[in-house]
Amino acid sequence: MNAFQNWSTTRGVSLLSGITPAQYGKTVQDATIPKHLIAAPPVEVALKTWNGDLTRRRINVRADGVTLECFGSPSDKKKLFVFLSAAGRKDAKTKFHRVSWHPWFEGVCLNFEDPTYKALAGKVSTGWFFGTKDKHALPVVADIIRKVQDHYGIANEDICIVGSSAGGFAALWLANALVGATAIAGNPQFYALLWPSAKRYLTAGIDLTSPDYADRVNLDHLELNGRSRYLVIVNAKSKADYQTQLPPFRERMQLGGLKYGLNKRGNLYLYCRSIENKGSITPHNSLEDAKELRTFVDIMNSDLPLATMASMLNMVHEMQYSRYALADKMFFTRLWAGFLSRQNLPIVMPAGPIETNTARLPLKGFRGRVFYELTWAPKGKIAHIALKAEPRKKHLVTTFEAMAKAKLGTYSRQDGLHVLTMGKFPKKLVRKAFAKAVKETASFLISKPSIEQAAPPKRSQGTSATILHKITQFLTSAHR
Repeated sequence: MNAFQNWSTTRGVSLLSGITPAQYGKTVQDATIPKHLIAAPPVEVALKTWNGDLTRRRINVRADGVTLECFGSPSDKKKLFVFLSAAGRKDAKTKFHRVSWHPWFEGVCLNFEDPTYKALAGKVSTGWFFGTKDKHALPVVADIIRKVQDHYGIANEDICIVGSSAGGFAALWLANALVGATAIAGNPQFYALLWPSAKRYLTAGIDLTSPDYADRVNLDHLELNGRSRYLVIVNAKSKADYQTQLPPFRERMQLGGLKYGLNKRGNLYLYCRSIENKGSITPHNSLEDAKELRTFVDIMNSDLPLATMASMLNMVHEMQYSRYALADKMFFTRLWAGFLSRQNLPIVMPAGPIETNTARLPLKGFRGRVFYELTWAPKGKIAHIALKAEPRKKHLVTTFEAMAKAKLGTYSRQDGLHVLTMGKFPKKLVRKAFAKAVKETASFLISKPSIEQAAPPKRSQGTSATILHKITQFLTSAHR
């Protein structure tokens, strides 16, 4: 019996309960939801007649022209964990974000897919559980949650709603509607209209600026009631979140000046972290680990003093910082190794692994004064290529301008360096584009006397044999 089967059988007992230290690794490895359950054909039910039972797991709930795709894991534990799907969609394929985390949480677990992606298929990439033009999806989600509550006997105070980005927006909305619930939102949008992809709704004939949609696109109505609790985690390194989304929300909630770490007003807990991911995930990503989320849940369910809560959240942030930094190093080490392998170019290869998103590759024969600089965008999808040189001779300007005139790039001066910007290229074209750029510019540079190339070493006075003879003579005369 694997960890999932054991968890399913015990229905609510902790995943790690009763295991030996030797069993931990295998238990964690097996802690997931079998794919065949997620891919199973859903059971179609009507909200009015459905009793809230999640035994069938994969359920489509219909109500007032909206269909909510759900995946549930029943439990005898009187807790309910709700996981909401986020954005970044290129298609309408069903996605239950964090569904594999169910075994880590002691209680009923329920995933919702955002119906907006199917209702407006091919037109939008961010949903916010908007629903259809005429029907808001979030009130229906709230009604489904109430059905599940009634069936399993769960109080509002024992509901935890989790989401990030657009899912974080929905988590905050729902915790406000289900008075007493807890929301944990990572880098949420507070104002959908301030998110770049909001303009795509116009292609579906929907004007999000209409007053009819105010409740669907912003959280100005959020009430800091005395029962619901909100933990919002915002990354200061994500400009779209920290510099665009947060300021109007902070003003609306009268939060005042924010500090690193935990900020609190009423029952709103706002944690400001600072992690600059550049590798496989971006600064906008959040709530990436089930064990870390469990820690957040435990903190919010506790009656700890504020200082203790802040200290615990700081520890989680420090662990996240180290984990993401290591993940970045591993990501870029593999990326650069693949990129530089089998490159036959006149550049000086690095002596060791490159662990960051930027690398300087010197052109041979120029003592490091002329180099190619490559910078990968987050997730390594795009690379920026430039040729840079230290100013050494007056004719260098003429040389770079000549290369620009030959359409090898755009010339500029940056931080005292001569820069030839050669553009940005998608990952699949970067190797070919870089090889072409190096061959063209290297040939051009080497054929010009404008740049100070490495001078040959000066010949020493006399040969080695002559020098040895003079030393011998000196020693002989000294001995006499």
